[in-house]
Amino acid sequence: MPQTSRKDASSQAAEGTLLYSIYDGDFRSHSGFLFINTLLRIPAKTLRRNVKKQLNAITPGDTVVIEYGGNVFNFRWDEISVAPEASHVSSTSVDDVRQFYNAVLSYVRRAGGVPVLLTMPAVRAERMAEHVCQGLNRNSIMSWMGDSESFVKRHQEPYNHAISEIGSQFGAPVLDINHLLDQRDDADSYYESDGIHPNEAGRALIVERIKKFYF
Repeated sequence: MPQTSRKDASSQAAEGTLLYSIYDGDFRSHSGFLFINTLLRIPAKTLRRNVKKQLNAITPGDTVVIEYGGNVFNFRWDEISVAPEASHVSSTSVDDVRQFYNAVLSYVRRAGGVPVLLTMPAVRAERMAEHVCQGLNRNSIMSWMGDSESFVKRHQEPYNHAISEIGSQFGAPVLDINHLLDQRDDADSYYESDGIHPNEAGRALIVERIKKFYF
């Protein structure tokens, strides 16, 4: 089994980057392997700078797997709770996604790396809704959101579409993991309590999907 080294959670949030280095004989014989998962809680310019710092470890021929995390659901839920009739947008737009990928993929290419993109994993809508409503006016948020399943699908689709387009533009493969976790009978056991982020077991499934792509 591969061993995954992870940074302290607080430093991950501060850096805006989760870096998983998979130390596995199979991957070493194939190429280096980096897994970049972004946490979009800091300005895009800072995020790109920190990701670039992490990617300095790339050597020619290394495979770099990039997944844009579920924080595209970062709305100002407190404002929605107060004014559900108003217009509200995510703090991370589809254009932000495109700019981030263009910057990171360009850097990976210049460094001689081989980029592989992942679509966003599906969100567990009911759990996500319960999570964002904590301490706020649930009725207001749910009236703005409508059906949580439809909301999640409607909001996430443009981002995954953009990721697929960017992969085509750069000639990079795109692995669809959108329904890798949520269609399992025990899907909830593969997510953190927020219903957005895969937990350790969920990430292990994602790594297995990546390995099947190569081997």
